[in-house]
Amino acid sequence: MAAKKRVLVVDDQPGILDLLAEVLLSSGYEVERAMDGQEATVALSQGRFDLVVSDLHMPQWSGFDLLHWMKANERMEKVVVMTGSTEHHDLLEGKFYPVESILRKPFRIPAFLETVEALLCEDGIGMGRQMNRARRGAA
Repeated sequence: MAAKKRVLVVDDQPGILDLLAEVLLSSGYEVERAMDGQEATVALSQGRFDLVVSDLHMPQWSGFDLLHWMKANERMEKVVVMTGSTEHHDLLEGKFYPVESILRKPFRIPAFLETVEALLCEDGIGMGRQMNRARRGAA
């Protein structure tokens, strides 16, 4: 039996953090939560994850700070960022730590799960970036 995929969810809004974590847990993923980028770096320092899902705009350590830390520490996790902004096209181009997908807020839970599953399924490697470019903003 394959090990459960590990997902780190990072958001400063407890309601969103809990909702996304519960959706992932009920879908069979192992989930850890962090309230900002700094808490996320602690979790990442303690182990490996298959996916990091992070808000970009948070007080204290933002999602951008987290992406810079991940790049500096040569992390291998796939990353999905959540943002209400439409001005972050450079995230997909590798200027920061490579981001596989951008979820534009507000997004629907089925679109969130579809994105996660596409990135974590064995035959979906590399699909995330292509899928997201095809439907930016449609989530």
